[in-house]
Amino acid sequence: MKKTKILTFTGMIRKEEKGYSAFCPEFEVASCGDTIEEAKKNLIEAVELYLESAQDLGILKDTLEEAGFSEENDVISAHEYTASMTAHLVKT
Repeated sequence: MKKTKILTFTGMIRKEEKGYSAFCPEFEVASCGDTIEEAKKNLIEAVELYLESAQDLGILKDTLEEAGFSEENDVISAHEYTASMTAHLVKT
């Protein structure tokens, strides 16, 4: 059984006129939600989908390396990762 790796990325959450926007600078992926928790959950899902798309295109390893993540072994599958986010509330 393969171990799942935790991929921790940055999430910047900002209060908008209605709800919250969330942005991951490492992958330049954005999402939103009505609450902070929903914005976090949606951004994690968006990053996971982004990594799955990179895998489908055959560029997952390069994508992770460009975002500053290093891997000793070859990255075989985006499903090896569980996304986790360190969130920062951006005050405007």
